Amino acid sequence: MFIDVDDFKKVNDSLGHAVGDKALRLIGQRLSGVLRSGDVVSRLGGDEFGVILYGIGDPDNAARVARLMIEAMTVPLPTEPTPSHIGLSIGVLLLPCDDCDPTVLLQRADMAMYVAKTHGKNCFRFYSEAIDARVRSDLALEAGLRQALQAGGRGLWVAYQPQLCAQTRQLVGVEALVRWQREDGRQMSPAEFVPVAEQTGLIDELGDWVLKQVCRDLATLRASGVELPKVSVNVSPHQLLHGSVLVERFCETISRFGETVTRFEFELTESALMDEDGSAVLDAFHAAGFSLSIDDFGTGYSSFGYLKRFRVSELKIDQSFVRDLPGDCENAAIVMAVIQMARALSLKVVADGVETQAQAEFLTTCGCDILQGYLLGRPKPPTELVAYVKDIPQRRIKSASPSLTLTVAPL
Repeated sequence: MFIDVDDFKKVNDSLGHAVGDKALRLIGQRLSGVLRSGDVVSRLGGDEFGVILYGIGDPDNAARVARLMIEAMTVPLPTEPTPSHIGLSIGVLLLPCDDCDPTVLLQRADMAMYVAKTHGKNCFRFYSEAIDARVRSDLALEAGLRQALQAGGRGLWVAYQPQLCAQTRQLVGVEALVRWQREDGRQMSPAEFVPVAEQTGLIDELGDWVLKQVCRDLATLRASGVELPKVSVNVSPHQLLHGSVLVERFCETISRFGETVTRFEFELTESALMDEDGSAVLDAFHAAGFSLSIDDFGTGYSSFGYLKRFRVSELKIDQSFVRDLPGDCENAAIVMAVIQMARALSLKVVADGVETQAQAEFLTTCGCDILQGYLLGRPKPPTELVAYVKDIPQRRIKSASPSLTLTVAPL
């Protein structure tokens, strides 16, 4: 088994390396407490451990041990001045296999651990040929993305998806979405390369590039006579680990390009609200004048108290709740409840993934503030966005009633 302690850098950064070393010793002790007397646990280096289970037999037995090790970390480590919350990502390799070279075995267990991390961390995965192929593919993606960033963003570009007022169908903003065309001409889906960037740490460099490119595109759009009311930019949990330094870097970039912070909104996941270490950076975003939106709302475990605590200004209903509207009674009830709750907290609501007129009409009737989706406009490069915005006064959504005329909202 190859074990990596999830996000252990936060322990070292917040409590110091001496406390971090103590935490690693405690982790090793808890792992040993789960194992039998003949099994072996060893620290491989940094925050990684290796475990050998002898005579384990059935794979279910290995899975049981992996679960026990994860469960052993559910009680916070007694570090000072604050306890440390720890999770484990575990890769499991069963022997015998076709290659017993120790280096190869460790690499394969490491591959399985990598996949466990990409599945949300604090879990385990067994090595398989499919995992081998996936990891090798991810490594190729990482190398290509790294080369693209080192070349100033070669092949990378930003698409902008319109966000319209539900009542007036005025353009109230856009969401910036990164795109990548590889050197072989293949258009890569963000679902393919963004998780790899997140896992490898390239997300920091990618995020910085996106913000700079958005600023460049805003200048290009302005020169073409288009002034966008608002731009929403996604921020990953990994980026938030940099704390207030991230906000300072964003402010410096925006100022250098002559833009204003009030034009920018940053979309965060629900997990950002629940992370105790994230409170300072969220406060820093607000203090700098940025507005905050919670992306994919309803798919995580947000406490309503956190919405008020961090002065979030907007909730974005995940498209999984919108997809089957208005016919799905359960999703309809969830959407209506979110809108009512948001209204009570003076928050705006964006519905993502609006693809049909029936969805748009239902959401508008329920009091949703902003609509986003293919019905209203696909993500498009700046040149196409210019044409879209300039055509708004005459533009009507196909198959829509005359009440759905599009106009641009004033700044």
